[in-house]
Amino acid sequence: MRLRFCLVLIICLWASGISRAQSDCLPVEQVVFPVDQTVFHLVQGFAAPNPRHLGQYHSGEDWYGGRGSSANQPVQAMANGRVTYANEKAWGVDGGVIILEHKMPDGTTLYSLYGHLASSPAAPFPSRLACVTSGQIIGVTVEDVRPAPHVHIELRSEGGDTPGAGYTRENPYTLGLLPASRVVTNWRAWLNDWQAWHVTHMDGHATSRQGLIAPPLLLSDNSLLYLDSSGTILRRLLPDGRILWRLFIDPSVALLGYQGKQLVVFADGHVQPLLDLQAGKLGEGWQIDAKFTGAPAVAWGWLLFPGPDNTLIALDADRRTVVWRMENVPPFTQAQVVGDALNFVVGLMTADNEFLLVSAAGTLLDRRTLKQAASLGQSPKGALLVYGLGGLWQVGLDGMWTLYDPAAPHGGEHSALLTTETGRQYRFDGKTLTAIGPEGQALWNTTLETPIQGRAELHLYGTLLLLSDSAGEIIAFNDGGRQCNQAQLAGDPTSRQWQSLGDDGVLRWAVADQLIGLKWDRFTVLCRS
Repeated sequence: MRLRFCLVLIICLWASGISRAQSDCLPVEQVVFPVDQTVFHLVQGFAAPNPRHLGQYHSGEDWYGGRGSSANQPVQAMANGRVTYANEKAWGVDGGVIILEHKMPDGTTLYSLYGHLASSPAAPFPSRLACVTSGQIIGVTVEDVRPAPHVHIELRSEGGDTPGAGYTRENPYTLGLLPASRVVTNWRAWLNDWQAWHVTHMDGHATSRQGLIAPPLLLSDNSLLYLDSSGTILRRLLPDGRILWRLFIDPSVALLGYQGKQLVVFADGHVQPLLDLQAGKLGEGWQIDAKFTGAPAVAWGWLLFPGPDNTLIALDADRRTVVWRMENVPPFTQAQVVGDALNFVVGLMTADNEFLLVSAAGTLLDRRTLKQAASLGQSPKGALLVYGLGGLWQVGLDGMWTLYDPAAPHGGEHSALLTTETGRQYRFDGKTLTAIGPEGQALWNTTLETPIQGRAELHLYGTLLLLSDSAGEIIAFNDGGRQCNQAQLAGDPTSRQWQSLGDDGVLRWAVADQLIGLKWDRFTVLCRS
């Protein structure tokens, strides 16, 4: 009896020791990247199939610094956490493995794994159950690991006590594995005090990083209706970032506001209204004599949809009648409408860098291939502008091109244009942002420290200007051109993006595989100082 009591006491003390070890570790307050990204670069990405391993998926990311630059380099803990696994011989000649458990501020648990490590006198392996802090050196890279010295970084939502093999036959997402650099980048943004909420959809589908298939609908109560990247899940997101419901539907391409209703447009041409916003129920709809492959451009009440086999379909304002069809028009990535309801033209940019000019009657007025993607906009007088590598050009209603401003720097795939109702124009060439007055005079210009990597957009909210790009960068400027805040999320250079500032003071931004709410006053507080 006494022996049994002693055993129970020992077990209880051991368990309480683990509990104390767990609770004694500091909560996650900041997140850093495990290696110096000025030294290391990504050489094998997450979920990439590897021919050396019979096409199995990579379960993490491999970071390498080049010959003579990777061996014996320090590796640091991603965030505050607890050591759940540490073995210098875990991968034999390929080095040791450390796994850390992190209790994230949103209540989730992440496990970060660091492979191909060695212990050194200056950076000894931490012991199991020990607490580590963000940025603490936990080991160094192995000198003779195959095929060259590098670090394997892996993030998991479960499995904190097994080193794994580094490769898997199953889709890594289904095993609770996550893309490390994207998660780290996002958490570095999410831990800021201006973040209101975030929603991610890192589901492993090839389309997820392309962004939402269509612009969301912001409702009067500041809740959001949105379709995922595949168009098969419709969600209602509450103002505080919680998802009220999910509705699994047939492939769809657009959400439209129409006569006080919310319409879902399906790829097969069927249209259904959303009758019950609280429960997420669709009502009876109607069939359009067309099929669609993407979201439409809006042209004075008409909707211009991309269709199968490179067709462009004009839908009347009644959302039922096809006005005309146009052949040989590839899917477009940008659209700019100029003119009036009786006489307008639409400029389209395609993914293959083609520019097309289409009339209201469905006539092709101009078609040309540019060296690089360009941004579309309009002049203060309402003319169509194309900002490309060849400069800033005006395209007339007859399809004629004239140089709009010979002094404008070259634009291109990272450029953006915005013209306000007061006639002020903002131009971004990929690195420098310039404000032009109504009379054509330069008011100010600001050059970024590093050029952006994605497709840029400019938005004006009051007197504050916001530059965002599909690669996940967002930068605020005051009305004098001073850069007053910026943030980086994990985007994608080819992603679609969308944003809207609600009357609740939250800027909703969709980019790549995430939606985020930014507290606008907090994010731009330095713009007003």
